[in-house]
Amino acid sequence: MTKKTIAALNTFSRMDCPVLAILLIQLFGCTGSSQPTKFYILNPIATVGPAKHTSTDAPTIGIGPISLPKYLDRPEIVTRLGPNRVIVDEFNLWGGSLKENLGLAIIESLSLMSANRAVFPYPWKKSAGVTLQVVIDIRRFDIDNSSATLIADWRIGNTNTLSKYTKHRSEVKIPVLGIDYAAKIAALNLALDQFIKEIAASTK
Repeated sequence: MTKKTIAALNTFSRMDCPVLAILLIQLFGCTGSSQPTKFYILNPIATVGPAKHTSTDAPTIGIGPISLPKYLDRPEIVTRLGPNRVIVDEFNLWGGSLKENLGLAIIESLSLMSANRAVFPYPWKKSAGVTLQVVIDIRRFDIDNSSATLIADWRIGNTNTLSKYTKHRSEVKIPVLGIDYAAKIAALNLALDQFIKEIAASTK
């Protein structure tokens, strides 16, 4: 509590306003005891084995663009309370852009799965030689009291023949093994891992 605040409280206590003084003490007292803010990130796939050797003519992969619904594209972690209601938690935040974190996790995971395949984020330079593009539209990436859910529409195809992109839809649900946010983010990360495996299977 600052010196100015203490001085103001002393002034009110000397006045004939004891109730107001008590209310001010309660108000200023609460501001110094707020819970600490916690930050979380998504990691690359954790269950991948040693990098597999791929053929020398394996396509170079480009990941993106990646899109998110507006309600997810925010610092706060989103929890779903029902079909039409979500809440955001101001004390549990993503440690950066969720869209960028998703992209980096996907790129690093796909790179770890093969020994000599290059993977680039969108937008990439022409000199990167990307021949296989994966465009991702995240529909859901949130948690509730029992599970983490990832739903995404994505398409994959040769960058030189846009009309031949094949469309996919992934729906992943992972149980949340705990009540704290660490358990919830771990479940979201496992859902992302499963999604990455589905992408990897389509890029072989």
